[in-house]
This record gives sequence, C-alpha cells and structure tokens, in this order.
Amino acid sequence: MQSLKRRGKRSRVAYVSRTSGGLIAAVVSGLAIAPLSRSAIPPGCRELTEDDGFGIIDMSNVVLRTRLENRSPTIDAMADAIRSAFLGP
Repeated sequence: MQSLKRRGKRSRVAYVSRTSGGLIAAVVSGLAIAPLSRSAIPPGCRELTEDDGFGIIDMSNVVLRTRLENRSPTIDAMADAIRSAFLGP
C-alpha cells in the first residue's frame, strides 16, 4: 500500500484474507491485485511490473504460528525444522 501511495496510485483495500488461497481467489475473480510470490501466480494472471507502473516488492514477512496449548512433539519438531530452514546454514 505504501509503495502504491508513493507512486501516486489510487488504491483501496477491496479484500482481506488470512490465506494466500483467499488472495488468489480475489485475483482470479478480477476483484483485486495481491502481493503473491511468483510461484503462486495463478494461470491466466500475470505479474505486474515497472512497465505497468508497479514497483518490485523486495520484502515480505513469513509468520509461523502454532497453538500454545495441546502441542505435540511432532508439531514442535516441524516448527523447529521450518525455523532452521529460514535461518540457513
């Protein structure tokens, strides 16, 4: 949103989703544009580029959420593996 504002692009929030699937549904329906990874761009859609007047999104946040109660050792191990993968070697 800040990038659009800096570029003088009028925008408004048309849809909010807690999942990428929800964002993809909004994009496919033509309701919205969304910050998706290139690998998640659905068929029939395309990346908006500088030629379209949009800047490159150079940062995103990844959030790992788990329940505090009733967690299993398997869930904790998977969360640790995901964290380790993002930390790198």
